[in-house]
Amino acid sequence: MVEFCPKCGKKIPDNVNYCTGCGIALDSVIKRDTDKKPEKKSPVWILVLVGFLILFVVWISFPFVMMIFSGLDSLGTGDSGIGTYQPHTVTTVPATTVTVTPESKRDQNIRIVKKIVEDYHKTHTYSKADMFVCADMSIDVWNMVETQGIPTIIKAGAVDKDITELRDVTHAWVMAEVAPDEWIALETTGGYLVCPIQPICLKNNSRYYSGWNYASPKEFKEYLDKIKHPCLNGYILGNDQKCHEACGGNTYCIEGSVCVNGDCKGCSSGYILGQDFRCYKECPAGSGRYCTTGVCGGDGLCH
Repeated sequence: MVEFCPKCGKKIPDNVNYCTGCGIALDSVIKRDTDKKPEKKSPVWILVLVGFLILFVVWISFPFVMMIFSGLDSLGTGDSGIGTYQPHTVTTVPATTVTVTPESKRDQNIRIVKKIVEDYHKTHTYSKADMFVCADMSIDVWNMVETQGIPTIIKAGAVDKDITELRDVTHAWVMAEVAPDEWIALETTGGYLVCPIQPICLKNNSRYYSGWNYASPKEFKEYLDKIKHPCLNGYILGNDQKCHEACGGNTYCIEGSVCVNGDCKGCSSGYILGQDFRCYKECPAGSGRYCTTGVCGGDGLCH
């Protein structure tokens, strides 16, 4: 750094490019050493941080380096001691095709009716062997199956004996057409299917496939009304399973008596009920006649 003029020796002021003594031009602006900025040095913590980062990168890279070296196991060693490359053997595994068979309409219908009758049985109890109880349960299940679009009928009959008369019916159940002309019985009181196919059906009883068919609950209820009231109006079903003229409400008169003002009138053996509704001795016995006046003589005549 030049602080004095090289020509006249005069001290050169700061920040000028000529000598103020002789006027000679200087090649560059003279700056004092005191204006130099001190050289900056990196702090120690930066060096520590850089070192830590280098160690971290080495630690992270170590597994990958080991993988590279492990791949060298595929290199064989010849007689000369120089490794020779042994190509990898690629094994092709044939793809496995899984064929899913779609559920048939028949199997779908069987699955639906089986679930309906099982679920219904879980929430309904068959309290007693009564025709009208199983009839109500059959109507419930009929509605559920019909809602699923499966043709259904209600069947009435007997499952413990063979019958030929409608009056001998003791039970009712549901029949579902799971496929064209293939019907399966639903035992609503037990919650299971009845058919000869195992294990689809829990039981097999051919009597479930005989009886009287009803296409709807309306038809079935009309039949039930006939069971409850099989006689015409004004008549009552007697203990002999015959219809008798009602007398005074829900009663009827047995043979040998007549209904008089709602009360059954009859006479003891050997006597006949007269037109005045009084009992007279039959004259003669077995003739069906009686004496309105006098008495019956030994000759069988009235005297």
